[in-house]
Amino acid sequence: MTRPSAISLIYGAPGKSYGIFRPDPVLGHFPAPNTYNHITTLNDAGYRNTEDVIDPRPEGAVRVVIYGGSSTFCPKLTTEACWSYRLEKHLRDGGANAGHQVLNGGVVLWSLSHILERAKRDLPVLRPDSVILYSGFNEGTNAGFLKQAGTPIGKLVAEERYAVAARNYPASDWLYFHSILFKIARIYIKYGYKHFLPPVGPATPDTAAPPPTGPETADTKAPPTTDPAVLKNYLVALERFVKVVRDSGAEPIFVIQATKEAAISRLSQIGAKTACVLGVRVLDARRAVAAYPGRKDELFRSTIHYSAKGAAVLADYLYDRLYRRKGFSICSDI
Repeated sequence: MTRPSAISLIYGAPGKSYGIFRPDPVLGHFPAPNTYNHITTLNDAGYRNTEDVIDPRPEGAVRVVIYGGSSTFCPKLTTEACWSYRLEKHLRDGGANAGHQVLNGGVVLWSLSHILERAKRDLPVLRPDSVILYSGFNEGTNAGFLKQAGTPIGKLVAEERYAVAARNYPASDWLYFHSILFKIARIYIKYGYKHFLPPVGPATPDTAAPPPTGPETADTKAPPTTDPAVLKNYLVALERFVKVVRDSGAEPIFVIQATKEAAISRLSQIGAKTACVLGVRVLDARRAVAAYPGRKDELFRSTIHYSAKGAAVLADYLYDRLYRRKGFSICSDI
């Protein structure tokens, strides 16, 4: 009989193995079904949910898939505190159907190009009713790793090779897959460095989130310019993503991202206009933040990551706009 390791004793989950990623020839790494790490567990389809995909789906049950990066995955929160889980709870409580399910497909640092590839694989199998996209923060990260790999985004776009996902992320390293000690050391080095050598310079103001100017208003300033190649790649990937979602029989829903620094969400602000042209319903997380009556910094644990309270506020906003106000969209305002 094999003795359980310290990792499995502390974080282990019955029937699951350690390490939430597996190698992937296209993306470098891919969420592995029935796994766990020091933060969370993934279900039988590799989504951050406390339960497996409900199959067969009960009569009348709604299935929602959410895609995004770390702001969707919620690395600073428990699974039950994530906005995806809270949205699911609203659906189940409001619809009196325990079969309603919201699948959290967030992956830390993934760009829309990564998400598009996953959607191609998963959606024909999952056949959800709707797919929520909360993405835009990680396009620069993807471009940076593509440049390191010798395939700069400018060259790819010039050759009309869009939606290429970098395969050389740290999570794709051989050691990352095969060494628990490497993962532990990397975590402590990363956070130890931040603790003992904090960044110099003025701190970001806690009130940098959009000002509370009303329940349906937000920062309307034109977003600053960005790398044209990164932007073009993002918009083409978005068009392709919408098509994949619709081909699976689901409704695509685009959500503009909210942050403590409005400029960081510029790609999703621009993407919202393309989504509207494509006939996609668009919601705005910044409006949820703006309508919050308390201190805006209470809603975030970092510049882009929600606190438990922020996740609850976003889930309330999404449930109200998607399921109480049928057909709601902000496209007429942008």
